[in-house]
Amino acid sequence: MAERTRCGIKRPASTLYDALARRVDQGLIAELDAPPPGTTDHDARRRYYSLTETGRDVARRARRVQPQKPD
Repeated sequence: MAERTRCGIKRPASTLYDALARRVDQGLIAELDAPPPGTTDHDARRRYYSLTETGRDVARRARRVQPQKPD
């Protein structure tokens, strides 16, 4: 996150959890019942999420609208 904000702002973990909860409420992501296939370091406390079809549509639209950064 520090790299994306470009100013090294540290955010508490609760910020991430609040953002995840909002995205679930918005129907953009869904919590998975089990770890994705191929997960080898499963921890019972860990939660896994996946983009919903709505989330994929929003991401596609955002990529079309937002200019891409040069490599």
